[in-house]
Amino acid sequence: MNNYRKKKRIVQRRKEGKSTLYGILSRVNVIVVFFVVLLVITFTSFWTFRPSKMPSYKKDKNQALMEVQNFNLKEADTTQVSMDITGKKAMQYKDRDEFIGFDARRKTIDDAKKQTGMEIISGPSATLKNDTYYFNDGVNYTKLDALNQKDMTFYSQKGTYNTKKEIFDGKGNFTLESNLNNAKGIDITYNKKTNTIKAKDITAFISQTNNKSGDK
Repeated sequence: MNNYRKKKRIVQRRKEGKSTLYGILSRVNVIVVFFVVLLVITFTSFWTFRPSKMPSYKKDKNQALMEVQNFNLKEADTTQVSMDITGKKAMQYKDRDEFIGFDARRKTIDDAKKQTGMEIISGPSATLKNDTYYFNDGVNYTKLDALNQKDMTFYSQKGTYNTKKEIFDGKGNFTLESNLNNAKGIDITYNKKTNTIKAKDITAFISQTNNKSGDK
């Protein structure tokens, strides 16, 4: 009888041990499954919601280094101001200067007559590279004498002016007015140092100073 009771107790303990072990294993399995599922969700979220590429911005190589509104620039030599430039807007780039509403006034010296004068160059826009101004939207050139009287003026559709050589090269149609005559033509070239004008297809209207009626 005692042996039967001992065997029964051993069997019950074994059953209780198996139940306890099964419960622990069940809990472990639930925890493992939970973390596995969580890991899968994490990786899935990473690939599904990965951030988009950041936009790349290229630096504009044509960006102005400096910009000035309603400017007044003065170019001077060792003795005096040689050129006075005004305008609405000036932009400085690495290889050039650009102007909007350009107006430049420069003192001139006539060695032959021992007189000073002035030349005025103006246009809607201008670009300066080295010693040359480029006018692509039209340009007006005016030459004044020592008394600030208009000696000559002309308009050209396009043109360039070299400040060292003092030569204006025009492109396209031009019209010219002076004390002696008026003219029109194509591709005017004016050399200030020699005071000579060259052009193509010139049509001139010469003033008859001796004509009392002032006909041309």
